[in-house]
Amino acid sequence: MNNTATYEILRRLQDFEEEVRAGDLLPEDLINEICNEKKLRYLTIGGHVAAAEHLEKSQSYTSYLCDGDRIVGEHVTPEDVFPCIHEWIGDNIYDVIVLDLFNEADESLLNLTRRLVNRFPAAAIFNMKHFFPGDIGFQHSKEWVPITTWAKQHNHTSMTKEFLELFEKSNRPWTIKHDERLKYYVQNGKENHVWSLFKDMPSTFNTTGEIWKNTTLRRAWMYDDFFEPSIEGHKDIARGIFHLNHYEKINTSRDDSTNPWDEGNYECDNSNMQ
Repeated sequence: MNNTATYEILRRLQDFEEEVRAGDLLPEDLINEICNEKKLRYLTIGGHVAAAEHLEKSQSYTSYLCDGDRIVGEHVTPEDVFPCIHEWIGDNIYDVIVLDLFNEADESLLNLTRRLVNRFPAAAIFNMKHFFPGDIGFQHSKEWVPITTWAKQHNHTSMTKEFLELFEKSNRPWTIKHDERLKYYVQNGKENHVWSLFKDMPSTFNTTGEIWKNTTLRRAWMYDDFFEPSIEGHKDIARGIFHLNHYEKINTSRDDSTNPWDEGNYECDNSNMQ
């Protein structure tokens, strides 16, 4: 069975922006329940977003996850991690593992996830895909024009208020372009039976126009730039993960179940780690 989060759960992660902005983005009672009452143990493995080098470490979503362990770095890839994971984790036990590696997804992501599923049979493993304003663009003749290129053509290099005002008036056929990373991401969920966590329904991927423009404008407060979640954006990511832990089909709890690490001849390189 492919444990892809249902539409109802996805709505929690994508369409409550205005409601959340009006209240407490990451309520203390939610943190208390997950971290102090349930005492869930988190591990995040990720690259650019998880590393959050433009923010203080305490402002990254990884820190909100009950001060859990991190295997992160600006340029970390699944290929870096999967040969080393047994050395880095050792005897540690986790109830929730967040794989924030969509932008680096390849066959190594499947190998890494397979090792973790085998080691932690009771853990909730989340295969995460972010939405970035920088993901959108449009097809012009035979050329794909990313929003960042369109911005430069209009003398903007970042996602400023002035740029967003210009973008709001645009009438380009905005959409999202996907490559092989999506194929590996989907395959990982299906083959390794892990939960896929993402902002937007796959049915919207082939749509163009107003839907992506409006989505980008509605979520702009979550980003400092095209590929940089803001402090509020990181809180939203943590909130989404916590809410998925509440989902009745997951209902994550503390569990010490483990299997022995698989055996293999793995060569480990620590150069991309924080």
